[in-house]
Amino acid sequence: MNITAEKVIAPSQQKRQFIRRIGSSCYEVTIHFSNTSKENINDKVKRLIRNEVINSKAVDNSEQS
Repeated sequence: MNITAEKVIAPSQQKRQFIRRIGSSCYEVTIHFSNTSKENINDKVKRLIRNEVINSKAVDNSEQS
């Protein structure tokens, strides 16, 4: 799979947008964060990783049954 970042369109403090090409498809991605969130980016990434590990273990256990 060929993944390349092509360009950043309009970076700002509130909204970032970029185009990402994966294979022959081109995706326009917009990133935004809530101003009222109580979770910082480090906590968010840790939570996402933890949930992924928990979910992958659940899938592994169900496949072994």
